[in-house]
Amino acid sequence: MSNKRKRGAAKCLKKFNDPEECTVKFNENGLAIGKNAATFKSWVGIEFRKRIPYHKVAKQVDKQLYDDLWEYIKESWKIRNNDAKDTVVKLGKVSMRNFRHTLATKYAQKDISPFETFKFLDKSHWDSFVVKVKSERFKKKTLTMPM
Repeated sequence: MSNKRKRGAAKCLKKFNDPEECTVKFNENGLAIGKNAATFKSWVGIEFRKRIPYHKVAKQVDKQLYDDLWEYIKESWKIRNNDAKDTVVKLGKVSMRNFRHTLATKYAQKDISPFETFKFLDKSHWDSFVVKVKSERFKKKTLTMPM
């Protein structure tokens, strides 16, 4: 057995000292391009994880929360218009769905606490999230979802 450690959760802790590093460009489809594209995508995913409730699916989240988050992203990354809004929000929703899956499969179903790894999680909803994830209805729904 190898002593190699697995990759940990992304935290995006890098400080942006140069204002040029806090900018991102988009192509005609609204996808981030350029030297900061990968950093931007990681940052968006982490911000969605921090700000969108993990115990709710995308349809249950208030639309205003997505709008507010987009405004924060625009301000933080000096984005001048809303051309990329739909694509960036969609990227964030996909990140949240993947994060909920990780919480469900690697933590809730195994009765492991995620709060050491993800310090930003709200503990008040964890118990109900675990009950939901372990329910027969949830398991049946998960099995019937397309991959």
